[in-house]
Amino acid sequence: MKARIAVLLLFLPVWCVSGRAQTVTPSITIGTHVLTLGMPESSELEQLGTDLQVYPIQDSGLKDSGSNWIVSQKRQTKDFIIADVHFDASHHLASAAHSWDIEKTSSKSLFDAINEATKSLERDGRTACHLSTYGTSERHFPAFDPEITGILIDCGIKKATIELLLSDSSIEVMETLGHK
Repeated sequence: MKARIAVLLLFLPVWCVSGRAQTVTPSITIGTHVLTLGMPESSELEQLGTDLQVYPIQDSGLKDSGSNWIVSQKRQTKDFIIADVHFDASHHLASAAHSWDIEKTSSKSLFDAINEATKSLERDGRTACHLSTYGTSERHFPAFDPEITGILIDCGIKKATIELLLSDSSIEVMETLGHK
């Protein structure tokens, strides 16, 4: 009997984690707002606009007839872009990306951003991921991108990227939800 209980206790965490991973709806947090794919455009923009600035992108170059929006946050006297959101032709959230502000001279702010991005993947139960690296020539639009090198943590519908802009050594940590 004790052996059966010991075996059950060993496998219980595995069953719980795998069950949780299948039932958690992937989400992304922008400011204090939690967004999930398929949410209606009007309510999402209204929600984001309560404490953030939301601006439409006129010519996003996307083939569908959806809309793109930039989300910024006022800090001291400047607006900082913290996210972009894309709604499909039926006006539902198709993808969103959130980026963290990294101080160039602070390794702590870099660590905190990477930690937050990976914690978000983990909260959604996305722990079976593919890790890869890339450079400018491997990006989708290399002619438009500055020279960069990056790390991609690809967990399917949700991803985290860490990019280094080589020209000025700036780093960007970004979390994405959906397919861009």
